[in-house]
Amino acid sequence: MTGIACFAYIYEYEGVQFEIARTGEPFRLKKDGDPSLRKGKKFLDLYDRFLLLPKEEKEKYKISGGCVKFNVI
Repeated sequence: MTGIACFAYIYEYEGVQFEIARTGEPFRLKKDGDPSLRKGKKFLDLYDRFLLLPKEEKEKYKISGGCVKFNVI
């Protein structure tokens, strides 16, 4: 049997790590990898700049995420 697991896309842009949830909402990540509860103006400005990049350029900043298949024993 095959399973599929999907994870949020994680990016690092201008030294800031963030994830984009399946709903499209960005979350800044703390150093321990947990989402930050705050979204300050600086982060939202950075995210706006990131959104202006072409799709190919955004892929360069992707660290992980997406869907993976795995076999279930």
